[in-house]
Order: sequence, then C-alpha cells, then structure tokens
Amino acid sequence: MSDPRGKELQELREQALALRERMGLDTMAPVDPFLMQHLEREKLTLVRYPLGSAISGMCIKGSGGVVIAVNSTMSLGRQNFSLAHEFYHMYYDDSSAQTVCPAAIGTGSPVERRADQFASYFLMPPDALSAAIARLPTGHVDTVADVVALEQLFRVSRLAMLFRLTRDGKVSPEQAAQMRAHVITGARALGYDTSLYEALPDECQREARGYYFVQLDRLHKKDLISEGRYQELLHDVFRSGAPQEADDVD
Repeated sequence: MSDPRGKELQELREQALALRERMGLDTMAPVDPFLMQHLEREKLTLVRYPLGSAISGMCIKGSGGVVIAVNSTMSLGRQNFSLAHEFYHMYYDDSSAQTVCPAAIGTGSPVERRADQFASYFLMPPDALSAAIARLPTGHVDTVADVVALEQLFRVSRLAMLFRLTRDGKVSPEQAAQMRAHVITGARALGYDTSLYEALPDECQREARGYYFVQLDRLHKKDLISEGRYQELLHDVFRSGAPQEADDVD
C-alpha cells in the first residue's frame, strides 16, 4: 500500500523547491526570505508588526495583491520560518483568503501543519541539509553545537531546526527536549552572534515594503489621491494591529 503521508511530504518538498526556483534561488544555498526580490511582480506586501504572543503571522489575499504580516516580537530565526510558512498560504493554499497562523510550530489544522513542513523544506532543502550534516565533525547530529551550527547556517530558530531534525529522525524527541534550553547563552558560549535568537529592537518592529507602497506612490505622484489620503493609507497598514487588504489601492 502507498503511504499517504509520504506522498504528502514529497509534494511539499517539490512545492518548496519549485518556489525557490521561481524566485531564482539556489536550491542548495541558505536564504533570507525577507530579501525576496520582485515584490511588485508578485503583488506582495511584506509587513513586520507586533501580533501578540499567540500569532506567528498572517496572509491576506485580495484581488489586487497579497499582504503577509509576520510577528516582529519573535526572534529573527522564527520570523524567517514564519515568512516561509506564509509563502505556502500565498502560493499553494486555496482554502482561505485570510489566514491567521498559530505561534507554535507543528500545531493547528492540517493545512497549518503542511505550511510548517513546507517552510522547513523551503528554508532547508533536503539535499542542502543532508550535505550540511555530512560536514559536521561526526557526520551526524550528536551535540547542541551541531544543532547551533545548522541553525546558524540556515538562519532558523532552535525550535524550527529541532522540528525538522526530529521529523527527519536525525535526533530523538528526548534529545530535542534537552536541546531546547539555554539557546542564547549556549550559542554565545560557542562564539556565535546571537541576533538570530532575538527580536528586532522596538523601534524596528513596524516595517513594511512591497507592492502596496509602490501602488500608493504611483497614485500619489499622478495626483489621483491627496496628500492626506496618501498618509492615511500608509498608516492603515499598521492600524488596529493588522494590515489592510492589498486591493484597497488597486
């Protein structure tokens, strides 16, 4: 009998690699998803915003484009994973036009769990992760130092890395539980920069760029909206803790 779970994982791997290729990304190299190019072409607006402790991000799809918001109070590594998760909702999830995603990895509805697995494959392609593990001192994931080296390479949080390593059978659940502690102090003791495990400074936690703003600038420069309306629409992105739909300015 065929394994439905195996088929689903294979599909998610193929989708993740296909999106990397669509974005012009090397299928073996680590990426920073926030440096994605051609936001205007994709009609995508990226927003970092404090979304509370229960939400990692959201994806809002409208006729005029897509807004992805990522919780800026989470660590940078977690934000990278959250954005890759939202890419799944943007490109492959037709179940809802508006999706609010839970903070915990590997929880929630089946589509949320698929989005987490997709994000893991997008940020850590199987061949790239296998090659990185082979370069570790023993060729296996044996210590916290091995995990830190991998998460630093792929720019993901400790929980995101352990989520993947346990799913792939590289570490046991018991090992993973022990490796969750003292993330920042452990990385610092090993000589790594710890910014990956920290949130952005308060003054940098409200940031947006992409298609929405390009469209606003065009309307403003053509005198199709007043200066007051222009400023109002700019502020709307952050009003009430959630961005407005992208088709407001289409």
